[in-house]
Amino acid sequence: MARIFGTGFENQSLSMFDEDYSVSIVSSSGLDMGGDYVCSGLGDYGWIKKFFKTSMTEIYTHRTIRLNGRSSYNNNIFGFYDSNGKLILTISINKSSFKIEVHLGAYNGTLLATGTTTFQLLDITHRIEIYYKPLNSSGNIIIKVDGVEEINYTGDTTYGLENISGFIIGGVNEWRQACDDIIIDDSNWIGIGHTFVGGVITGAGSSAQWTSSTGATNYANVDEIPYSDTDYNSTNTTDALDLHSINDCLNGLDVASVSGIYLNIRTAHEGAPTTKGTKCAIKSGTTTGTSSTVSQSLSFLSEQKIFETNPDTAAAFTTADFTSGIEIGYKAVG
Repeated sequence: MARIFGTGFENQSLSMFDEDYSVSIVSSSGLDMGGDYVCSGLGDYGWIKKFFKTSMTEIYTHRTIRLNGRSSYNNNIFGFYDSNGKLILTISINKSSFKIEVHLGAYNGTLLATGTTTFQLLDITHRIEIYYKPLNSSGNIIIKVDGVEEINYTGDTTYGLENISGFIIGGVNEWRQACDDIIIDDSNWIGIGHTFVGGVITGAGSSAQWTSSTGATNYANVDEIPYSDTDYNSTNTTDALDLHSINDCLNGLDVASVSGIYLNIRTAHEGAPTTKGTKCAIKSGTTTGTSSTVSQSLSFLSEQKIFETNPDTAAAFTTADFTSGIEIGYKAVG
């Protein structure tokens, strides 16, 4: 299958999460973490929570973590929910031993496994990878720290159903960590060394078929970081396409490969439009590729679509693709 979700917080927004509390987006300066921004906070019981459109039977995750303070509770790395919304497994750093623990249900549920690495040193960045298969018997949880296997447990790995519908970071503790580069995949290990780089819309692309709300050039209505809903582009014409140029966001970076382009879009509809939805679009070379249809409602909602291959070559993106000028945008569908 494929990548399900990812963020490096480069859009300076938490809109891709279903819930957030007492956390904020801050500069990554001095934190030894990828990109320009991270999610951080020191508020009581801070969290970010994300639910998937389709439940999964197994999951691979990646994130970077940097402890920046001690908590009177376990410091949660990941908690996973089933399709009933029940917390079925929690992975945390113990408040006393500072080692990774795996618990059924919440952080104080049945202890399944304990790691060997001691996270006593503050302000050191680590990359955590997790494989999780929730089963009442013969389930599996594998955890790697900086590419080295820390835990490999087989047995009962769910406090509820045998599926995964979402995750939470934090939630039962004072948030004492910086968080970055969250990636979710349903079939493969992500591997260390993955970092999000933020692309910026810089000008008009090769198509401008939507109507500007302000009379401005279309790209100027969608180039804000973080997003703004006060100006926008709209259409009621099926197949209308807007494309915008972006910066060479890889310029000067030592990048071995590009695993994908993650497009975040905010859409809404009013009345009973002829167009029934929107698709994200990427143009590379002479080819424009589109995503599956984005959900819409009467209020603005954020959704993410991931392009893992170049629509012009059907192969993985290369650094040269960005030099040659990729365009991004959206297309109305009937």
